[in-house]
Amino acid sequence: MLAFGFLVGNAIDMSLVGIMVGHTYYFLQYVFPVVAEMRGWKRTKILAPPRFLRYLCGEEVENLHIIDGVVVQGQEHEHQD
Repeated sequence: MLAFGFLVGNAIDMSLVGIMVGHTYYFLQYVFPVVAEMRGWKRTKILAPPRFLRYLCGEEVENLHIIDGVVVQGQEHEHQD
């Protein structure tokens, strides 16, 4: 795709930026959660969308809680003072 874009006259720097962004997204969305779960890290998902965006898209957001920077859904928890 990079070579084809170059042959038809597109700028190569924008293609390289697109490749970097795509690979970064794939790693953070699919690879990192598996590695984090295997190693027992608390935060397993880095790319969590904001609540307002989830609300606009129609996803249930009422049972979401953020505990120590980790989004937990559907679990009741007690707030410690």
